Order: sequence, then structure tokens, then C-alpha cells
Amino acid sequence: MNKEVYENNVLSYEKKYGKYEIIEKNKYEDKIEICKNGSITLKIDKDERSVYLHSKYNPIKEAEKYYKNYPKINYGSVIFMFGFGLSYYVEELYNQVKERGRIVVFEPDKEIFDIAMKNIDMCHILGNKDISIAFSIDSMFSLVNLDNCDYRIESVFLYKEIYFDTYKEFAKKIKEVLRNIKMNFHTRHAYKYIWLKSTFSNFSYFLNSYKLFDFENMFKDKPIIVVGAGPSLNKNIHLLKELKGKVCIISVFSAAKVLEKEGIVPDFIATIDSLQYGITDFEANIPLIYTKYCNNELLKKHNSNKILSITLNEFLKFVLKDIEEDGVSVGPTVTYFCTTVATYFGASQIILIGQDFSWTKDNIHAKGSVHDKNLYDYKEYHHYNMPVEDMYGNTVYSNEPFMYFREIFENYAKDLPQNVRIIQASEGGLKIPGVETRTLRECIDIYCKDKYCDIQKIINNKFKESNIICNDKEEAFKKVREVYYDLCEIKEFTKESVELVKKILNNVKYPISGFNKNNNLIKRLDEIDEKIRGNKIMVSLIEPYITDITEYYVIDEVEDENINFALMNEKIYTTIDEVLGNLIKIIKEEMGYEN
Repeated sequence: MNKEVYENNVLSYEKKYGKYEIIEKNKYEDKIEICKNGSITLKIDKDERSVYLHSKYNPIKEAEKYYKNYPKINYGSVIFMFGFGLSYYVEELYNQVKERGRIVVFEPDKEIFDIAMKNIDMCHILGNKDISIAFSIDSMFSLVNLDNCDYRIESVFLYKEIYFDTYKEFAKKIKEVLRNIKMNFHTRHAYKYIWLKSTFSNFSYFLNSYKLFDFENMFKDKPIIVVGAGPSLNKNIHLLKELKGKVCIISVFSAAKVLEKEGIVPDFIATIDSLQYGITDFEANIPLIYTKYCNNELLKKHNSNKILSITLNEFLKFVLKDIEEDGVSVGPTVTYFCTTVATYFGASQIILIGQDFSWTKDNIHAKGSVHDKNLYDYKEYHHYNMPVEDMYGNTVYSNEPFMYFREIFENYAKDLPQNVRIIQASEGGLKIPGVETRTLRECIDIYCKDKYCDIQKIINNKFKESNIICNDKEEAFKKVREVYYDLCEIKEFTKESVELVKKILNNVKYPISGFNKNNNLIKRLDEIDEKIRGNKIMVSLIEPYITDITEYYVIDEVEDENINFALMNEKIYTTIDEVLGNLIKIIKEEMGYEN
């Protein structure tokens, strides 16, 4: 071990990642071999034979040869690297991509990393802002922004062979996470303006709502029925009549009309959709569980108690005093949200009906649901269809998003405590792997009959015990106005930043006339940047537009890298200025400010 190298590496590591975990007895200490060029390599035992982790002659040249003619990557790309090894491959890969991309390294064997720490000067790698190192697969994704990125998977030469099973898990997880991000990107892009507007158009309703936080464990150790709007709902919905008032029923908003036709009033309806529509007197008089991006027209027409599932951002923390977050996951669908709410209510069994993850030849949703008017174009759904077998062997149709939603339920069920279970009782559509499948009749007989209780009494008592979110509404609205004035002030800075980056770009394009002038311009831009990013409330409010902002990597590139960087800066500051302008306009309109 080189003590000086080790101490310097530890200092660099801890400055970026926190406390370094010291390994006193490293199993590879006696496996180190000196290479012909003076570097080190490791001799690793693999399947009753020994292999060298890196070349025993010149591992540096080996890495250079491996990444020779590495293809050019797009700006903002993320390279997931399987294995850190003794740093040679990571360093050479970075030499090839430089500041065009980020490298996120997953090292499956921390003792190998420890050998590198003790013997190789890696301060330039450990402190590099474009290289991140993780020792668990899940922790990789918190180290880099994956919005709008291209990505690649690389590996230290022998790592895929030595850690074959771990590599498969590594590659699978990356593809899953990026698939989810891609889907979230499209959702965010479609809803960004509505989400931004909802925070303020719904603000007065937030103040008069109850907190979901106060309803935790309301039905502890009791079954709860979650009603989706899938085609199978028409098969067994009539059985809910015998459960009314005895077992809690949570319905997605779009299925309420189907329940109404059967004379069944659910205990709660739920929505997460900014574009939810079609509220009637029936839905308007049922307690509503909703999220902050709920459709404003729905909230206006809703007459019963409202319960807000609170996801805090810096804005809500500032304007609402002593607010508490419930931690309930909204997820990708309203049925999933209902399921997490049922868990929060303390359910012992969460019985799903109308959750098909598919559609039939004739029906996308249950007949009579809010979607029954063909709002979603039938042909468009089937243009991307995937024929699959339902739980009874019949042919139904699904697609990638629906299969992803099923996977979300599967993973959620795996993480539930042992005393809580999900039962798929939809009697149509797809099974959920690892989840018990029964008919609703069986669920009633097995899980419900011996746990009947006075549902309405419990709900009424809980509302009586709880308080609405805000009693001092005048103070809350005063704080919103403070935020508005702060944002107007920040807008002056973003406007100046746009002018600065335009000047910088011009000076980079024409260096003879003003390249040296950029030092002062960049210094001023850094000062403004600190003010912009330091306003946490603004940052939290423009979150729906984060994908637009991170698109600054997408430019028409030229040969000159300096011009490319200037173009990216121009794009990002122009976008921030435009988004902030939209935000200020929305607040002014929704809150009725005249100036």
C-alpha cells in the first residue's frame, strides 16, 4: 500500500461522497502483481481458474486499445459503467468522452475498489464532476440527472464474465429505470402547463381540504375494495351491494358512473388526473381523495369533503404552516393511487376489481364508465395492441404502458408487510405475478364477512376529529403574494442572463473582436446563476418544466466545442427565462393580481 496515495484518495473521496468505509483485511492484498510497465493488476480466481483483471504487461495501453475509436456521443449522454476495476478503463473512457457526457460507475466488489484506493493516485477521478461511483445498483440513479439523456452501457473487460449474474441485474435495472423515465417524460411534457397552473388555480381548495395524513390506519386490519374501470368490472360489480356500509370501497373517479347505475355509492372516489371530466351530482357528493394537480373544474363542482394527499415542495412548505406530508405514492395510475391509499388506511387485504391491464375486442373500459363515450380513440389503442392471454386463457389486448403498470403493482405487492396483501379479483384481464388471484365472491366469503364494521360511522368520526389544512387563509394568501414578488425580482435576473449568454456566444464566435471580454460576462452570469438556483421556491414551482430545461443539450452542433457550450448556455437560460415568465403570468391570472 502507498500510504500517501491512499490518504490523498480518501480525502478526495470523502469530499464528494462522505465517509470512506475502511477495509482492514482485503482479500486481494496477496493477489496484486506488478506489471511490466510498473502498474499493478490483480489475479482473480474464477471457476477453479485464475484470470488477470487487467493486462499483466501494460493495463493502461490495454484500456487505450479497448476504447480506441470510441464513437462520438451526444452532449448530455450518460454512460453506465459496470466495474471500476483498478481505474484504467474508467480513466480512458473519460479521455474519450470528456465533457460531452457523464460516467456513472457501479463497482460490484468494493474490495477491488479498495485496492485501487490504496495503490493508485485517483484524485483526479474521484473529484471529477462528470464521474460518479456507486456500490449498489439502485444508488446509481441518484447520482445523475437522467431526463432527456442518451445512454450507453460499458464494462471493464472481464467484469461481465466474473460477475455475470450481477451484470444481468445491472443491465436489466438500467433499462427498466430509463423506460420509466421515458414514460414519465412524455406525461410531464403533455401536462406541464396544466400542472403549473393547477398549483394556483387549486390553492383555495387546498386550504379547505382535509389532510390524508390524518386518516392513517383508519381501517387498520380491515379489507378494502379498490374499484378500477377496466372491462371486467361489469362482471362482478353487483356483488358490492352486499358490502356497502360494511367494507370500505374506494373507487377511481372514472368508475363511479358504473357504480351509480348499480345503485352502489362508494365511500371515497379518487383522482390524480388534471384532465378528469364529467362530474355529476353523484360524484359531487362523495368524499374525494385527490392530489395537487387535480382538475380545477372538478374541485369547483365537488360539494362533499375533500382529502388532499400532500406531496410537499418548497412553495407549499412556505405558504402552509406546519404542513405534513403523508408519503403516499401517487404512481402512474389512479388505481395504483387508490391501492397505496388503501395501504395507508391500514388495510389487511386490498381487493382489486376492474383492474385489467388490458382491453377486450369490444371494450377498453367498463360499460357505463366516464370513458364509455370513446374519449380515448379505440383504434388508436389497438394500433399499438399486443395480443395476450387473460387469466382465463381468452385473448385480450395490452401494450407496453399497461404491462408496465402491471409490473408496478407486482413490485408494490412484493414490498408490502407480511400482514398486508393484494388480491387480484378482477375476473378478467391479466394476473399480477406473485399476487393471489380470486373471484370477488371468494374474497367476500374469505376476507370480508368476519371483518364487517360500521364504515360510515368510522369515516364521520374521523372527519370530526380532523381539521382542514389551513384556518388562517389570509396569512396563506399573503405568503403567495410574497412569492409572486420574489419571482418578479428573479425574472429581472433571468432577463439579464439571456442578454449575457447572447454576448458570450457572439464573443466566442468572433474571438478577435471580443473573446477576452467573456471573463467579466461569465463572472456576472455566475452571480446571477447563484441567485436563480438559490431560490428554492422557484425551482420547485417550475419542476413540471424540468424536461424542457434539461433539453439544453439538444443543439445543432458545430465543430467548435466552445461554440457548442455557448449555444447550450444560451438555450438553458432562455428556457428558464421563458418558463419563469409563464409562471409569473399564471400566478397573476389565477390569484387575480393586477400588477
